[in-house]
Amino acid sequence: MAFEQIALAGNALVALAYLPQIYQLIKEKRTDGINLEAWALWLIGSLLILPNALTSDDVAFIILDAVGIVGILIILVLGWYYRKNKHKL
Repeated sequence: MAFEQIALAGNALVALAYLPQIYQLIKEKRTDGINLEAWALWLIGSLLILPNALTSDDVAFIILDAVGIVGILIILVLGWYYRKNKHKL
């Protein structure tokens, strides 16, 4: 039980780790210094891990992968939007 609580705390930290990048994208409205292709590869990797997470019955593992996918998707959507519309902003 204690390991599950530690894992859930780790998941919270992972979720928080995405926030500075998301905040910077929203604030700056530009993608300088952000390699969106690397983020896309990270998303593919997380999506490939997802079936294993879902069949593992490990709640912390499932949450970790889901949080990662959501965080990466937010960064990619914002990044692609700002990259595409940089002349309009």
